[in-house]
Amino acid sequence: MTEEHVEPPKEEKRPWQRIDSDPVIDVNSPYLDLSHHPHETMGVGYPLGINLTDIDLTNCRLNKIENIGHLVNLTRLCLRQNRIPVLENITTLVKLENFDVYDNALKSAHEDVLSHLTSLRYIFLHV
Repeated sequence: MTEEHVEPPKEEKRPWQRIDSDPVIDVNSPYLDLSHHPHETMGVGYPLGINLTDIDLTNCRLNKIENIGHLVNLTRLCLRQNRIPVLENITTLVKLENFDVYDNALKSAHEDVLSHLTSLRYIFLHV
């Protein structure tokens, strides 16, 4: 009797997916850190609950700020090292104190957008 060796099917990986497992996200936590987990769209594939106060999406290859207008309790937003060309969709983030968009593709920082961020204390950007 001969033994037949059968290999288990390989999991299909997305081209950008890291070798380590996808992060575990606690939907009740006020913190979300998906830094260095590339994905195309903010909030797609993971929850952005109203209780979030701190989000870190450093180096995620994001091209746009989106799907965060409802995060009225957000105090820190780190979007460092992405591909974002325009500051947009942030005017409702009135509790935002720390905003990091350094090392993106920004062409300008419009004062009319930033003027809505009345609690802003620190901003890191390079245009």
